[in-house]
Amino acid sequence: MIRRNFLKFIVSMGLILTLITLMLPCSILAQPPVEEWVTTYNGPGNDSDEAEDIALDKDGNIYVTGYSYGDDTDQDYATIKYDKDGKEIWVKRYNGPGNGTDKAYALALDKDGNIYVTGYSYRADTGSDYTIIKYDNNGNEIWIATYNGPANGEDEAQAMAMDEDGNIYVTGHSDGIGTHRDYATIKCDKDGNLIWVARYNGPANGTDHDCTIALDKDGNVYVAGESEGIGTGADGAIIKYDKDGNEVWVARYNGPANGYDRFCAIAIDKKGNVYVAGESEGVNTGRDVIIIKYDKDGNLIWLARYNGPKNVNDGVSCIVLDKDENIYVTGHVDEKEELGILWDSLTIKYDKDGNLIWVARYNGPENLRDDTCCIAFDQYGNVYVAGASEVSDTDCDYITIKYDKNGNEIWVARYSAPGNTEEEANAIALDKEGNVYVTGGGEKSGSDYATIKYSQIVEITPMECFEVNFVKARDKKGAKRDQIMIIGSLKLAEEAMPFDPEIDVVTVAIDGKQITIPAGSFEEKNIWRLHYYRFKGDVDDVGRVHMHLDFDKCRWWMKIRGKDTSDLVESDGGTVELSIGTNVGEDSFEWTRKCKTRWAGFAKFIEWPPIRCCTIWP
Repeated sequence: MIRRNFLKFIVSMGLILTLITLMLPCSILAQPPVEEWVTTYNGPGNDSDEAEDIALDKDGNIYVTGYSYGDDTDQDYATIKYDKDGKEIWVKRYNGPGNGTDKAYALALDKDGNIYVTGYSYRADTGSDYTIIKYDNNGNEIWIATYNGPANGEDEAQAMAMDEDGNIYVTGHSDGIGTHRDYATIKCDKDGNLIWVARYNGPANGTDHDCTIALDKDGNVYVAGESEGIGTGADGAIIKYDKDGNEVWVARYNGPANGYDRFCAIAIDKKGNVYVAGESEGVNTGRDVIIIKYDKDGNLIWLARYNGPKNVNDGVSCIVLDKDENIYVTGHVDEKEELGILWDSLTIKYDKDGNLIWVARYNGPENLRDDTCCIAFDQYGNVYVAGASEVSDTDCDYITIKYDKNGNEIWVARYSAPGNTEEEANAIALDKEGNVYVTGGGEKSGSDYATIKYSQIVEITPMECFEVNFVKARDKKGAKRDQIMIIGSLKLAEEAMPFDPEIDVVTVAIDGKQITIPAGSFEEKNIWRLHYYRFKGDVDDVGRVHMHLDFDKCRWWMKIRGKDTSDLVESDGGTVELSIGTNVGEDSFEWTRKCKTRWAGFAKFIEWPPIRCCTIWP
């Protein structure tokens, strides 16, 4: 009798705690990230070192590249591999034959784990040349490929892309003979052999700077930047090449002020539409953010401009698309009439038709210059940006900001390097577990590469409220089952949830970190029903039931004694009936969505002996 009463008490407390949690909005669960590690790299020259790009492999290793002062070698390429715990595995430096300035700007990995870096290196006889280096996974140099333009002058690669066959595409600017500076795009095969070179000289025969590249699914290549026009100043210019390097089309944009316009970033959707982002001089508005969508034939579909409230200089430097073809850009907005005195970080979301959805701005604690230059998003629609936040005339911090899909700020992480340094994050990456990696450095003497890993409690995405109706539940002997209640679901990884039935709080453990959800009032609306199920086993044999419910599907997972079974039931978004098993032990429940408000919910599983509670996170 004592045991039965105690069990009833535990079950009732579990229901109360579940309903308390069910009534809590997700914002209560938002937590700042945890700085798991910071790893720095100071080159042998003990001077300024700056990482420019980052990539992750399937095993969780991290690769960064950039440039670093050597001992009597000026600036050199410096590429580093770290393991998932931030431990340095290898460092590879490259000093070009001219013993001058060598800077790497971009990094890519192929499916075999090889690493490619590109930028430019100096030679006494040819000036600066495009330089691509391929390393194997152990850091061994496989080959070096270079490109020297026709004028033997300044040839500087800025961006790189790779196709599924391992071909490498690099773009930047290159001095021409009688053409001043041109776009120059090259394609190399996986062995470093040059396949083709495509150059573009704008109509004014002036300065043309290319800074970004993208590929579509058909192997076409897109490059963009700024190109001098005839009487129009610098114009935004994007070029499409086919896979053989033939020019397909050129699209140029001259803004309303006939002034300075440039494209800084490209994205391509699955239909082959092309999006470019950058800045464009407006009439009495300074420079404005500009987003243009072209179709696959280079026809302008729409153009969106954003002018900040002070009519000064605003711009963005990167762009990404989500699965619904919404567009995200990030950069800065000037918040003071004096040019460049006060910048805020600026992140904007547009829909696929160019309609503004939201604008998010971040002003750092010192009310100085804040700028974000890299962007990523996760599977839940959260957006991450990183860059720099000024704290004094001589000191900048890394900033990393997370916004939800509606543009609400979830958290801000700041990193300040030791000493009085100007540091900025230049690149960001996310892994499949939701960890965030940023890297960067600074041009000021004493600045080092700094690469940071942040872990976070992946955002809890609640499902809709629903009603669970008991249909039939029998055990293998035909007896009624007892001890299970199913209340709701959360979209996260499964973790144990201990709780104390004598106090009105519940503690959720996620990835080893604790969230405490305070007690609160709740109202039972009779949309849930309690049912019981009994699992038999020792303390290491926990039966877990997993349930996932979304707009049109219901999935039920059961794990008993290490064996998984699952079933998937399609529905019309209203009611589904799900059965597991076909014999005497068949279970059957009916799930009906009852409300539109999305709340968090838990399911608890009670076993005697011992008493246990677990959450489920499908």
